[in-house]
Amino acid sequence: MTTEQQTEGGGVLALDPAGWAAQQFGCVAVGDVRRTQRVVTLASAVAAHPAASLPEQVGSWAALKATYRVLNSPAVTHAAVLAPHAQQTRALAERRAVTLLVQDTTEVDLTAHPHTQGLGPIGNGQGRGLLVQSVLAVAPETHAALGLVAQEPFLRQPAPQPETQTARFARARESDVWLRMIRQVGPPPAGRRWVQVGDRGADMWGFFTTCQRQPTDFLVRAAHDRVLVADAAPADAAPADAAPADAAPADAAPADAAVIRQLFAALPRLPAYDVRDLEVPAQRGRPQRTAQVQVAAGPLTLQAPHVPRGQTALRLWVVWAHEVQIPAEAAPDAAPDAAPAAAPDAAPDAAPDAAPDAAPDAAPDAAPDAAPDALEWVLLTSVPTEDAAAAWERVDWYRCRWVVEEFHRCLKTGCRLEQRLLREAARVERLLAVLAPVAVYLLQLRDLARQAPDRLAQAALPPDLVQVVAQLAQVPVATLTVRQVWITIARQGGYLARRRDGPPGWQTLWRGWLRVQTLLEGVHLAAHLTL
Repeated sequence: MTTEQQTEGGGVLALDPAGWAAQQFGCVAVGDVRRTQRVVTLASAVAAHPAASLPEQVGSWAALKATYRVLNSPAVTHAAVLAPHAQQTRALAERRAVTLLVQDTTEVDLTAHPHTQGLGPIGNGQGRGLLVQSVLAVAPETHAALGLVAQEPFLRQPAPQPETQTARFARARESDVWLRMIRQVGPPPAGRRWVQVGDRGADMWGFFTTCQRQPTDFLVRAAHDRVLVADAAPADAAPADAAPADAAPADAAPADAAVIRQLFAALPRLPAYDVRDLEVPAQRGRPQRTAQVQVAAGPLTLQAPHVPRGQTALRLWVVWAHEVQIPAEAAPDAAPDAAPAAAPDAAPDAAPDAAPDAAPDAAPDAAPDAAPDALEWVLLTSVPTEDAAAAWERVDWYRCRWVVEEFHRCLKTGCRLEQRLLREAARVERLLAVLAPVAVYLLQLRDLARQAPDRLAQAALPPDLVQVVAQLAQVPVATLTVRQVWITIARQGGYLARRRDGPPGWQTLWRGWLRVQTLLEGVHLAAHLTL
């Protein structure tokens, strides 16, 4: 039985594991149709029980040996296995007016598996594992995950010591993976806008210029206090105690005003807009909270770093979102997307006259009185941002970065990537190509549960599913809503639906869905039995 549902991104998602696996991996080209079928079988087994071990998932010694043969085959590569999923995601993005391509790096910690060969250093160098760079397509209107358009596992290469700055810029660096992902994705079709979204790790001159050459747009959180071009830098003519909203536009400043040459110092001179509430999700033990945030935005021209050759200046738009009222109980790690510890060569193009020991996530010098716990984003974008509506849209786009963090949690917690016992890093990479679409699948199931919640279930979901869930919920089929369907399904997975509980997450939804799936199979089997 195959149950399908229209997703928010415009695709059709098969909800049963076998149908989904055939949809995602049926066209994998790995040199032999039997290998392709084995990949589909493995994906179906993993999707049915994502957190189980491989022996539990495949169910027999013979099937486990066949799985190990596939994972050990040189013909089965990470790129080949992931290709059909990436192509389907790209097709969805090509049909949309605007798609966000959220890029991020995560560490896969395999330190607990000393027998796994071919790993590299992670973290502070004491751990062992691999790094994964992913580009997740996200619908900006709903923050729904469309799928992966690119992914690359790689190993960290320790920087040679000692090393001159010239030698450092001459060799390949870890941060180059961001640029490779941009080139791999390529430009959007005519009439479509793709926006590469990155955290502070993407604040590289090469990232901006690579996007320009594609061409594709970008939205990046600033890490470096970059130098501004003098002719385009705003003048600091307002009194020191003036509110940002009262700042005069750059072209209205007197000719003798002091010219601001640094990005962060120029932020209070940007045209300021209204204050709105922004929901900050729970993370690392910190509860979800609502922040009062003001935005300011305007065009600025950045001076190129002194090392790269070629383009010497870059005209872009800056959006400054900063919290104006900070609750006393805010945790010290209130910035929800602080960049992980960077590799020694991860900041290749900091402004030449910036303080060398300045923390990249410190509050800008322009706001010395800001609390250290305040939410503050300085966003650099190639997309014109000329009014308040556009500025808030850029902030909302950057909030979609949290979706890729949820994807990483699905990959590591839901699919237990770091607990997989495989003896070679190459096998881990091949299994990653199966687990990554499964992690997206879990996110898409959660997104379905939040889609058109007040719509009647009969008009949105398959009739057999509606009838079974209506029996579980003790609600008439004719009045059952989509919200009631997914709440009932989540209850089967352990969701309590208390008054103050948030919406069900992907873990409880998936456990509940597998239970309901079993009931559906029983209903269809009973229809063919004569007792």
